[in-house]
Amino acid sequence: MSGLSMGTATRYCNHAVDKGFGSVLAFLASHGVDLNAMNNQEQTALAIVERGRTGNIEAAPVRVELLRTLVAQEGDTVKSVER
Repeated sequence: MSGLSMGTATRYCNHAVDKGFGSVLAFLASHGVDLNAMNNQEQTALAIVERGRTGNIEAAPVRVELLRTLVAQEGDTVKSVER
């Protein structure tokens, strides 16, 4: 993503998924952000959704499906990783 480091882009992605900002997540994915990248706590975006402790809990099923769809468009599968 032009002008952003991959770490910054990953933080934006993780924040968007945590708060339920699907359109932001789709925008980031369309600009090449790796939706399977891990944050500093070694969590993928899907792991953040699955933990369900913060953010928009009601939107979690929609975010999981959106992550799967966006990653599948890139020919990959979404990974749930939390160490």
